[in-house]
Amino acid sequence: MVARVRARTAPPRSGRGLPSSEQISPIWGWRDPPSTSDANSRAAASSLGNAGSLRRIVARWIAEHEPVAEWQIEDGLELRHETASARVYELHEGGLVVRLERKGRTPRGRSCWLYRVTPLCRAILAIDE
Repeated sequence: MVARVRARTAPPRSGRGLPSSEQISPIWGWRDPPSTSDANSRAAASSLGNAGSLRRIVARWIAEHEPVAEWQIEDGLELRHETASARVYELHEGGLVVRLERKGRTPRGRSCWLYRVTPLCRAILAIDE
């Protein structure tokens, strides 16, 4: 039997592709953690309750150090790769972080994407202060 995962959707957007003004205050917590009806799945999903605050921390760190690669976020915030990349992905999907066309290099010389925050993210971070 295949378990069904609750559908996750991004916040509604205004006509210009940005979250509308009604979404600015709750923007950090717009995703529900995925789960199934299984008790273990629900317990695991509830353990992700701090994802919204981590998104805010990652966004602020990117804004202060941009352009940055995911490995720099991992090192700078002492996050596991899975955690850092998930938060960057969520910020990117929410229109708060953009991936640059040019690539950077890891300490081992491999190419990696660079990220920066959008003007909308800067405005939201300024409101949060």
